[in-house]
Amino acid sequence: MLIFLINLDRSPDRLAFMTAQLDALGLQAERLAAVEGNAIDLAPFAASGLRPGEVGCFLSHREAWRSLVSSGDAVALVLEDDVRLSEHLPGFLKEAASHCRGDDILKLDTSGRSIEVEAASGVVAETVRLARLCSEHTGTAGYIISAEAAATLLARSVTFSEPVDLFMFGKDAVASSSPRIFQAIPAVVAQEKRFQAVQGTAMGSVIRRHETGKTSVLIKIPKELRRWVRKLGRFAASVPRRVRGTHHYLRVPFA
Repeated sequence: MLIFLINLDRSPDRLAFMTAQLDALGLQAERLAAVEGNAIDLAPFAASGLRPGEVGCFLSHREAWRSLVSSGDAVALVLEDDVRLSEHLPGFLKEAASHCRGDDILKLDTSGRSIEVEAASGVVAETVRLARLCSEHTGTAGYIISAEAAATLLARSVTFSEPVDLFMFGKDAVASSSPRIFQAIPAVVAQEKRFQAVQGTAMGSVIRRHETGKTSVLIKIPKELRRWVRKLGRFAASVPRRVRGTHHYLRVPFA
């Protein structure tokens, strides 16, 4: 399976961190130079309301989708460069390609927040199962995407107005029948910031740490209100399914 590793030119420490993990697991990745949001013309994205780093992140993932479509391969694993890889990842990848058909996306990471999945699920590897994702689950640390799904996302994101993780795994995305999104349980990828610092270097958000200026309170408050409205809306919508028992609600652990 193709593996694309998104990495900023100014982050060789992250590249070394990821390469060491991949080597230890017997995996090889193709590095894709991430787009530096502060180094591009942002005028075409002014109406999006996104920060430069968020624009760069979205464009970086678009490049991964474009690379998959151009390769002629059926599926690819896309990784960001600040993630911890499970020892179960190689075994999972051997089986996952046959479970990623049509326009499927397999989400391999976890935010640590409670999510909703369909109760019915299928075992992929000995320790990992897949369940249809039914609620917002942010984060694009690691996912397997089919070429068909990559082409679909490319066509839909010629213009965009939300961060790439909400575009891919937000409420509207998971409610859509195309692409279909499945969650790996337990997760075999997780952002390193959820764990301890690595070799004395915190794997915090490059977007936030290198953004210029401070976010206005007038921007922060509406964003926080929207987040809580989304959260309450998700809970209200889940009540009938909770009663019927057709869905599970859980915090996806890391394997």
